[in-house]
Amino acid sequence: MKSLKQILIAIILIPLLIIGGIKGYMHYQLKSNLEQLARQFSVFGTFEYGDISTSLSGRLSVENIRLRFHDLNDVIRIKAVHYSPDSLWFLLTKGDKLKQGYLPESMQLAVEGLNMDLFGDITEKVEDVINELNFQMKGVNPLCGGRLFIGPREYREMGYEELTTDFSIGYLLDMQNQQLLIDIKSNVKDMVAAHIRATVSGISDTRLSRLYANPNPPRLKQISMQYIDKSYTRRFVKMCAELSNLSKQEFIEAEANQKPIYFASTWGIIPGAGLRQAYKRFLSNPGKVEFSMELPESVELKNIDLFKAEDIPQLLKLKLVVNGENINDLSFKFYSGKRPQLGKDIKHLFGKEEKTSEAPAKATKKKKPQKRYREVSARRLPKYIGRQIRLVTDNGKHREGTLTSITDNTLHIRQNVYKGTFEMTVPLSRVKKAEVLLEQR
Repeated sequence: MKSLKQILIAIILIPLLIIGGIKGYMHYQLKSNLEQLARQFSVFGTFEYGDISTSLSGRLSVENIRLRFHDLNDVIRIKAVHYSPDSLWFLLTKGDKLKQGYLPESMQLAVEGLNMDLFGDITEKVEDVINELNFQMKGVNPLCGGRLFIGPREYREMGYEELTTDFSIGYLLDMQNQQLLIDIKSNVKDMVAAHIRATVSGISDTRLSRLYANPNPPRLKQISMQYIDKSYTRRFVKMCAELSNLSKQEFIEAEANQKPIYFASTWGIIPGAGLRQAYKRFLSNPGKVEFSMELPESVELKNIDLFKAEDIPQLLKLKLVVNGENINDLSFKFYSGKRPQLGKDIKHLFGKEEKTSEAPAKATKKKKPQKRYREVSARRLPKYIGRQIRLVTDNGKHREGTLTSITDNTLHIRQNVYKGTFEMTVPLSRVKKAEVLLEQR
């Protein structure tokens, strides 16, 4: 009886010990890889993370990631990153295969809650590039204040203060049919969502080094996309209509009837009557766009312009559905006119200019960051505790000082006065306008 009891205990304990050992090994490997990544990233900035977790399905998760770059005041936050291979067995037994360039049969990488402020050094650098590109394309867009490209400044004018994105990419290898099935999802909070599916044919080997060494390299076979507009287009129309001194309906009419150079610069083609009408209806009532196409063996995207534009919709089996309505007229043309030279003379925006002389450079004082007030929504004030703020309440009163804390939906503000400080409180619900003093490099 005693030996039977011991056997039963062993039957229960041994699997638990094996499971615990596997999870411990996975946890150790994940933590080691993260610490190595942090050391490698130290050249650019700091990489910090919070909790890590593993599961017996092979799923690895890292939470509360924070990225800071040297000489930049921004912090990029990621709520969590999840990695899922096809199985735990692959993770345990084929790790070396992965290092050698072999692809697992399936994989998914998901990034949850990638958050970035639209006030900071990184967005300011992006803003400089967008402004330069818009200057180079001056005259192409007679609407929206001449802005052809949209960047952080325009997002702020639309009412966005931050971008929070969920993103995932996964694939499945179908070796029986020599295909790679790709699935990509993206969701930008309160802006847009997209779902892309693609099929790549000609996959005869799972080694990356052999994929393109094959006489018949992989090629895109078909692709479908679903786009859901949450609030972006409505905000875009409102902003551009105001910048164009037009009503919303007048702007929509003018936007749908832009000149060929405008559509060639934004869409890559010149839409025909059917596409222009669909675009106009979508601007008036933004919702869902569904698009799909199939590429026969004789066609690749890089040589698509070698075919006649009028033959392409049928050749590629193009399908377009806007807000549930099939668009039958998908006619378009390629642009053959002169295009502005885009992208020239922007190297100076990405770093220091190269020295043209061997003479020693004169010592210059480091320019101090300038500060200015930027408007933020009241709900985001908890992010700026310790900073100088300016408020306007619903009864028109102005308050200014250092935000020291927020308790019970009440702002506590310290103001420097003669020979001391003065503490005041303002209910958060009564804040009509809020501004924060931020660095402007």
